[in-house]
Amino acid sequence: MIHFTTGYQFFVNILPASLLEQVSNNESDLLFVQEVITNFRLLVDSLEQPIYRDSDQKEQHKYFSGKKRQHTLKNLMIGIPEGKDIVEVKVGIPGATADIKLFRQSQIKFDKSQPFSGDKGFQ
Repeated sequence: MIHFTTGYQFFVNILPASLLEQVSNNESDLLFVQEVITNFRLLVDSLEQPIYRDSDQKEQHKYFSGKKRQHTLKNLMIGIPEGKDIVEVKVGIPGATADIKLFRQSQIKFDKSQPFSGDKGFQ
């Protein structure tokens, strides 16, 4: 297990900027990317990373994952099939957050006609 800040920094440092992050400052580029990726069924998945339990009872409660039965950080990745590009990523979310909730928060960045595919957590 690793400490929260170490885990967060690990993902922030090793992951490249997502496709949407790269174009987020230019609206015309963002709209173009959103249109192009509608040609793909994007893959959605999340993973949980164990962290040390905080000594503060209230603080540790929000990181407890019932699924993994440990304290975790959750990360969500949305990518083009075959892993050729990361389109969107969210890192360092408390482990008690549901996969579908993370997905719905990210889904607003995409065109309404964008197809997605994921496991049962995203149904």
